[in-house]
Amino acid sequence: MSELKFIHLTDTHVLREYEGSFLEGLDKINTNPSSQLTKILQFAENNKEQLDFILISGDLVHEGGVGDYQYYKALLEEHTTLPVYLSLGNHDVTAAYWETFHGKTDCNDELFYTEAINGYRLIVLDSSYDKSGTGLVSEEQLTWLKAQLAETTENGSIVVVHHPIDEEQTFGEHSLKNSKELLNVVQNQDEVFAVLSGHIHQNLIEQYPGFISSAAEGSCFGVEFDGVQAHFTNNSAFNVCTIQNKQLKIQVNRVPETNKVLFSYSIDEMTHA
Repeated sequence: MSELKFIHLTDTHVLREYEGSFLEGLDKINTNPSSQLTKILQFAENNKEQLDFILISGDLVHEGGVGDYQYYKALLEEHTTLPVYLSLGNHDVTAAYWETFHGKTDCNDELFYTEAINGYRLIVLDSSYDKSGTGLVSEEQLTWLKAQLAETTENGSIVVVHHPIDEEQTFGEHSLKNSKELLNVVQNQDEVFAVLSGHIHQNLIEQYPGFISSAAEGSCFGVEFDGVQAHFTNNSAFNVCTIQNKQLKIQVNRVPETNKVLFSYSIDEMTHA
């Protein structure tokens, strides 16, 4: 069975005009999300002989327009020659994505697709839903996913969805609305061995019947929960994932190596915002 090795990053939240933006107001130490993304892409390019692709699991741009997605696309093209697979998150603007990456105007279709790589299958879902923070995998996607999983692959499948698959992995209205339906499709079968996500800006790995769930920390900023408050930090990280014999090994890499709390919110306030 062939090995698969790739970089999983998420929640890049890039903006072409970062200065004066909402994000800059959060950032007290000048960690422009574009710079963080560029560092990770350069790391990938420097190690491209050992990597098969790059996966970015949503919140590519922070609520920007076509110009921001064009800037994002240019960063990818400038700094890496590896294949890059994208999914959409609740902060993405669907129409701007389609116009930039596929030349389709006024398109608000959900982004879901499969990609065959070295006998493995990447299955990308779209949980961006209504952009409120709540996630949802539509009935159309669930039906499509069941049909995909009815056909097995040589080495198995990896499902990618921006919101963590289990609503218990996040909080309140920021969770995946139909988590149970998606879990029922994915677990207790032999095809899917990993589900990769983002959204919560912290590393969280849990084992479920038949697969492992991994939410990666955002490359833009991190969030740490203490049960009462959510502390927004300057953590910026990405995961190097290695798969062999359906076993997923995750190496967390931080950019930079510091961890400083920028500000904190009551979790209750965030849930009811």
